[in-house]
Amino acid sequence: MISPESVRKVALLLSDDLVTFNLAGFFGWTSFPQAFGVVTRVLIRLAKAHGTRFVLGYCDDFSGVALASQVHQKTDVFTQLIEELLGPGAVNRKKTETGRKVVHTGWELDLDGGACDESGLPAGCTSLSQRNLRKVVQGFFSLPPDLTMKGTELKD
Repeated sequence: MISPESVRKVALLLSDDLVTFNLAGFFGWTSFPQAFGVVTRVLIRLAKAHGTRFVLGYCDDFSGVALASQVHQKTDVFTQLIEELLGPGAVNRKKTETGRKVVHTGWELDLDGGACDESGLPAGCTSLSQRNLRKVVQGFFSLPPDLTMKGTELKD
């Protein structure tokens, strides 16, 4: 239930006094990042207070940096913080990734990829994840041949 004083934060005014209000499925709602951002910022502060120095969060996706010897302990602590705040089962443990190559919000972060610097160490690489690349290709091939944008016909 949403309190009356919070309705303006989740209801969107359209034109002609029409209002759209999501009753379910907030992850598909355009303003979800704005509404869930408060929880994200609290969780980042809690993670930092518990010793994780670098944490990045967007909605319900989080990435952190830890020593390899501490990564499982840090992940367990962060999972516990989330579940204390949002309830048991709030973390999909099957989607939790650890390692030097992970996907975060559609981007693949590879600490061992990329060109090597003058000392021979890889500089790291950030690229579009395979899943998002497939979505882009599917979207590209889904365009109708007669598509126009702002009155201008797309041409070869």
